[in-house]
Amino acid sequence: VTVVTPSYNNSKTIFGAIDSVLMQSYPNIQYIVCDDASIDFDGEAIIEYIRANNTGNIVDLIVTRNDSNLGITKNLNRALSKANGKYLFNVAADDEFFDESVLTQWVERFENSTPQELFEKMRGYNRKTSRLRRESRNALI
Repeated sequence: VTVVTPSYNNSKTIFGAIDSVLMQSYPNIQYIVCDDASIDFDGEAIIEYIRANNTGNIVDLIVTRNDSNLGITKNLNRALSKANGKYLFNVAADDEFFDESVLTQWVERFENSTPQELFEKMRGYNRKTSRLRRESRNALI
């Protein structure tokens, strides 16, 4: 599994995204953090944090920073050129995986279903109150 975290000026939220990847029960994750020329991006601090908190599930770590802002599509394409997982997941720097079993459940579904049967579930929370704002379920084709 490859997980990509695109970032742009997300220094206050990126560690929540990183923690949600670190807590995953899936045992074999290539993790790519790709920053799009943020002013305050500290790649070395991110590498140190991930190494210090890795429980063994992150087996390959790549942290990159663009010299100039490329935009989301080119930033993601740059990260994808480094990806080597059979499955690719995206968790933006201001998002988090819902719980520790997200990747395991998704891989199981991919392995045991046809794409027409897959669904994703999303919950949006208010950051200040932690109250649920919306929940959606979208079919994947």
